[in-house]
Amino acid sequence: MADKVQMLPYFFGNITREEAENYLRQGGAGNGLFLLRQSRSFLGGYALSVSYGHQFYHYTIEREMNNTYAIAGGKSHRTPIDVIDYHSQESEGLICLLKKPFNRPKGTEPKVGPFEDLKEQLIRQFVIQNWNLQGSALEQAIISQRPKLEKMIATTAHEKMPWFHGKINRDDSELILLKGSRINGKFLIRQKESHGRNESFALCFLHNNKVMHYLIDKDRAGKLSIPDGKKFDTLYQLVEHYSYKPDGLLQVLTETCPRSDHPPSEGAIDMPMDSSNYESPYADPDELRSTTVNRSDLILEDGELGSGNFGTVLRGIYQMKKSQKIVAVKILKNDDDNTAVRDEMLREANVMQQLDNPYIVRMIGICEAESLMLVMELAELGPLHKFLQKNNPDERPGFCVVEPRLRHYYYDISQ
Repeated sequence: MADKVQMLPYFFGNITREEAENYLRQGGAGNGLFLLRQSRSFLGGYALSVSYGHQFYHYTIEREMNNTYAIAGGKSHRTPIDVIDYHSQESEGLICLLKKPFNRPKGTEPKVGPFEDLKEQLIRQFVIQNWNLQGSALEQAIISQRPKLEKMIATTAHEKMPWFHGKINRDDSELILLKGSRINGKFLIRQKESHGRNESFALCFLHNNKVMHYLIDKDRAGKLSIPDGKKFDTLYQLVEHYSYKPDGLLQVLTETCPRSDHPPSEGAIDMPMDSSNYESPYADPDELRSTTVNRSDLILEDGELGSGNFGTVLRGIYQMKKSQKIVAVKILKNDDDNTAVRDEMLREANVMQQLDNPYIVRMIGICEAESLMLVMELAELGPLHKFLQKNNPDERPGFCVVEPRLRHYYYDISQ
C-alpha cells in the first residue's frame, strides 16, 4: 500500500503542515484544493491538507489495526486512496468536498523523513533474522505484515538512536550535556524509572547554558507526549517534530548529544522475542510435505472462535499422518464470489506457509471444499488482548519477575 501511495502525484511525503500550506498557496488555495502527506505522529498514517476560504485544514488518516484507514471518527476504508475518493463525494466531517488535487511540481519527489531509512532497515533485519526469509518471500512478508512490524519495531527503535541514553539520572544527564559544545538546543533523551505499567522518559536540552528537563509520558494507548503537548507513536517522531518547531518548548532541538557507547547501525539487532530454545510442533518432516489439506481429514466443531473481514474462524480436528491435531480453521466469507477477496486470502496463506517461528501462528495448509479454508495452528488461550483482560500478568506466578519493559510489550502488541 505504501508503494501505491508513493506513486500518487499529489503525495508529498514527510513534509510539515507549514510546507503543505505553502504548496497549496502555490496552487491558488481554491476551495477543495488538497494534497496528501505522511503523518509525522501516527505510524503508517497520512495527513490530508485542504484549502477552503483561504484557510487551511489538516486531517489525520489513521491506519487501524485491521489495516484499514479512516479519518478520526469517520468511515473505514481499505486504502488512503479510497478515503480520498469517498471524500470527493461526501464531506462527512471535512470542511468541504475534496475537489482538486495539487500535484507535486515537476522534478519534486516525495520527501523522505530522517528516520525512514533506519525504520526500513530495522524491519528488514528483523524479518531476515527471525523469520529466515529471503527474496520475494521476504518482500511479501514485509508488505503483508507491515502494520504489526512497524508497531513492533517502534517499541525499540529509539534504543538505536544516538540521542537515547537509557536509564541515567537527572544529574548525569546534565553533566553529559554540559561537556563539549554548549549550543542551544543540544539534547538527549533518558528513560525514567517505570511506575506501574507505563514507561516514561525525559527530554533534556541546553538553553542559555542551563539544562531543561521535560517529562515525556506514555498514556494508556501508548502515545508519547510532553505535558499538554502533541501526541506521538514513537520517540523518534517526537524528536523530529521538536527539531523543526518548539511547539511549547523554550526552543527547537538542534544538536544530538550522543552517548559514548552508541552502537553502530549495522549488524545484528537483538529483539525482545529472539529465542532459539524451542522445538517446532511440526518438527517431523513427514507431516508437512503437503501445503494442502484434504476435506476428509478435517472435522469442524460447532461454535465460532472469532470472525473478521474475510470470514469466520472455527475450531477443528486435523487428522495428520501420524497423529491428530487441534486446529483453527479460517473459512472464507465470499457470498459474492469476489475473486479479489479470494486472491487476498491466498496471498496471506502463501506468506504464512513460509514462516516457522514460535511466536507466529503457523499455517498448516489450504483446504478447498465448500468454501476456501485456511487451516492454522490453534492458539489455545485465544487472542492476547482478551487473555490480558481476564488475567492480570502482574498477579500471575512468574510474570512479576519479567523485566518491566518486556511486560509492556504484552500490552502494546495486544492493543
